Amino acid sequence: MTAGFDEYIAALPGDQQVVLATVRRVVHQAVPLAQERMSYQMPGFWQGDMLLWFAATRRHLGVYPTAAGVLAFADRLVGYDTSKGAIRIPWVQPIPYELIAEIAAFRLRQVEAKQQAAGDGMLAGPSATVVRESGRLVIDGGIVVTDDTIYALLDGGRR
Repeated sequence: MTAGFDEYIAALPGDQQVVLATVRRVVHQAVPLAQERMSYQMPGFWQGDMLLWFAATRRHLGVYPTAAGVLAFADRLVGYDTSKGAIRIPWVQPIPYELIAEIAAFRLRQVEAKQQAAGDGMLAGPSATVVRESGRLVIDGGIVVTDDTIYALLDGGRR
């Protein structure tokens, strides 16, 4: 458990504390080796890369699984307010804990696929430079991994 997570959740109203503690639990169940990290002043989960963040606002629970996480589940997110990398779930709606867990597991598979595509199961060595340019990762100025490659690894090329 991470002190930053605990403090963040403890500062919320009681009903929101229950929701965020449950999100924390179901994400841990979906990606048990992921590390808790506070980033952008929000709790998040990291395993080779940030998998997702989540946060409480006055009106909704925000889940931030990157643009790929939102895009991959777009058909199941109908009815929620979404944007490029955000899912906003109003407090008055049931919280889709199972879906949040599935998104976390998807993000882990995506990160692992990027690492595998980069070779040796590592996205980059400790001294490597990774730059995102126009929908692709460029590692040490030479190895290029495109989003199409990542999608092909994840789902056999189907989009």
